[in-house]
Amino acid sequence: MKQYRITLFFVALIFCELPILGQIILSYDSVTICQGLSNGLQQSPNKDVIIPVENQIITLHDTTLKMVSVEANATIPTTGTLLFKEDFGGNAVGDPSISTTPISQCNLNFKMDGNPKGAGNYVIRKFSYPSHNSWYPRLSDHTHPNDTARGYLMQVDGSATAGQFYTCQIDNLCAEAELYLSVWGMGSCNSTSWTDASLTLVVKNLANTELGRQNITLEQGDGVWKQHGMPFKMPIGETSIIFSVINNTADASGNDFMLDDIEVRLCTPPVTVSIAPTDTVCGGTNVSMVGMFNNDGTFTEPLEYRWLYSATGDLTSQASWTAVGINATTLEMISAQPTKSGYYRLAVASSGSIDLENCRAMSDPVHLFVNQCSHVVTSINDTIVALACDSTAIIKFLSNDTYTCATPKISLLTKPTVLGAIATIQSDSLVYSIISGHAAIDSVQYSITCDGVSASAWAYFVVQSNSLITTEVFPNDTICKGENLLFSGKLTNVGTLNSPLMYQWQKSNDGVVWVAVDNSSWTSFGSGAGSATAMLQTAGAGITYYRLMIAELGDELLKKCFVTSSVLPVYVVQPTVDTLRLSGCGLVEYENKTFVSDSTFVVETQNAGGCANELTVEITVKPEPLGEKTVTDCDSVTYLGITYFHDTDLTERFSSSGECDSLFVTHIDVDNCLSGYLVEDLIVNKYDWIVLCNNTKAKKLVPNYEEIHYQWYKDGQKMIGELDDYYTEDRLLFGCFFLRLLIMAEGQAHPFISETLCINHENLTISPNPVTLSQNAVINYDFTDEEKVGLYVEIYNYQGVKITRFEPVAYPINLPAGLTQGVYYVKVITGTNRIFGVKLIVN
Repeated sequence: MKQYRITLFFVALIFCELPILGQIILSYDSVTICQGLSNGLQQSPNKDVIIPVENQIITLHDTTLKMVSVEANATIPTTGTLLFKEDFGGNAVGDPSISTTPISQCNLNFKMDGNPKGAGNYVIRKFSYPSHNSWYPRLSDHTHPNDTARGYLMQVDGSATAGQFYTCQIDNLCAEAELYLSVWGMGSCNSTSWTDASLTLVVKNLANTELGRQNITLEQGDGVWKQHGMPFKMPIGETSIIFSVINNTADASGNDFMLDDIEVRLCTPPVTVSIAPTDTVCGGTNVSMVGMFNNDGTFTEPLEYRWLYSATGDLTSQASWTAVGINATTLEMISAQPTKSGYYRLAVASSGSIDLENCRAMSDPVHLFVNQCSHVVTSINDTIVALACDSTAIIKFLSNDTYTCATPKISLLTKPTVLGAIATIQSDSLVYSIISGHAAIDSVQYSITCDGVSASAWAYFVVQSNSLITTEVFPNDTICKGENLLFSGKLTNVGTLNSPLMYQWQKSNDGVVWVAVDNSSWTSFGSGAGSATAMLQTAGAGITYYRLMIAELGDELLKKCFVTSSVLPVYVVQPTVDTLRLSGCGLVEYENKTFVSDSTFVVETQNAGGCANELTVEITVKPEPLGEKTVTDCDSVTYLGITYFHDTDLTERFSSSGECDSLFVTHIDVDNCLSGYLVEDLIVNKYDWIVLCNNTKAKKLVPNYEEIHYQWYKDGQKMIGELDDYYTEDRLLFGCFFLRLLIMAEGQAHPFISETLCINHENLTISPNPVTLSQNAVINYDFTDEEKVGLYVEIYNYQGVKITRFEPVAYPINLPAGLTQGVYYVKVITGTNRIFGVKLIVN
């Protein structure tokens, strides 16, 4: 027989009709056959899938084969329609742990004692054989993980003879259907030194033609259930397959394995079913099953639905499944009874095809348990009634009990123990009455019978004495947390209580459950009538109930009778701890204070009860959005009709659609365009502490002047804000200074620059000065050798911006030519940190 091997390297392949004889062997890493069914087959890379064909045309539809990168032995999703399942049974807890019934599909030797030891033996059991030293002990089956009380698995001691050991015929399949067969397996040995089990899954038609083959390895020492499977397609006209498992290993040293949950699934979109209220209910409960199915084009609309029921849930055939609901996605059961217990699934198909059992989409079975529930009492000894003398108590039985029948039967099981007390049943209530003058605790046991099942409980009665207790609390019934309370109680009209008496102060959070205050013991009350006091410190805030309880000596545990005061509710006020959060744009005002940045602080106040409160104030100052621009010009800047002769910032506020208004800052930048200024000797030095403008001389420069604007420079840099006709510092001046003047006359500005005055600086000369654009200026000074080491020159423009820095290589020092027209400040720093400065004018 000829074989054709095709290796797939593409993400998706489209196969057209090919006339091929023999077999097609597809070599691949992992292949997805059913959309949404498996995202990777359980096999190692480069294993072969053999699709045999004999004298027919093989048609593999578009996207039938898709390359998917997954790890070997990756989990196969259990979607698609489950048509066949062999889980070997034993799913009830009551089933024996070892099956004594062999399965007809296996030709190995069946061991009824549950011990598979011996080559070629197999057993059916709820957990792996526990006593063989080389095998895993008590591993659960796959159907019910980690539950050794339910579900059988098949355990095999592999035969040393290779060959087929399991076969099963599956009928009533749909011709041309795309199916997926899978089995869960595991090596039995707990060590990797034993031989792995090598098996082959084979699917054939009834004519013995192979439809699919898959080699699998069950590794020893792994100890994990893993799913292995393969896709196959039913030939035209074929409705039955024979599935078999072959043992490929002729080695009895190892080759031991377990199998479970053999499944055949039809490649269809999944059908899901949910049960409300739950899958386990009492008889008489309304049950709703809701199915969901998203048609991806597999079926032709309109769709048809059918609900199926099986008492056993058998999936080896469809024989046990009957229709219980037609053409509806919801199955409603009103007042479901135990006869409705069983398995349900929903089938979906195209209209007219719902009867094709193995060609329709079906949900996995869901199991519904409808139990015959008994009456249940929610709590024992749960009915306690305080009863005053000469009165009657009535107890509603069913107020605290649950039951399942419409009319439960109520009856008394015991009689009252108090002399003269009477208890009767009236409708759904117990009526209890006493004779005047008695004080005791009484109890009556009763039963409720529902659906033939009975449950009982006790009703307790507290028969109080006719003694009276008056109580008071000081300072009052509303206090602050942590303050002390003085309780005072007085007993009068002792009545049936006999001296000596004991008392105890008790408290309760709800007025129902009482405990001794501070776990205090009972205290002697003295003879006859008397009083009891207690100083208590309150703890938690809120309402707490207090009472005084009095009993006869020896009866402190309330075995017979007692007297209680009226309940005193005490309100403890908790100092409040609140937080006040304030926010604002730019600033926040609180309590006559203005905050311009975030702040947090605590303020103490008092509440209405006089208790201290804590108020945490959190202030958040949000920034105001800021925009800005710069307007610049020489000598003066005219902006919005106003002329500015010096640098300044203008701030404007604009309403914003955001949280805070926005601020806009306009920077007025008056550039010192010194080019073209007239140079005059205008600076006067006063004792090296202050330099002044010779205003007398300046005013003569423009005889009809109106006003003068000043700007001082130090070491070639504009001194921001120095706009007066003098300049000083808080120390002796050190540096080279010059002054820019704008003298205004008849709306015209006349610019002047003073000569540079160096104070405490070494003077050097630059020649020529001024220079033309193409001339080199030269610095003439006799520097010492020590001064030349590390000496460098810096040149600044009229705005004080450094435009160059260099270290001279020869003396005298040549300044670079090509400077643009303007006034520059030249600074020389020697190796001995002496500083020279001089002004350079380029015409």
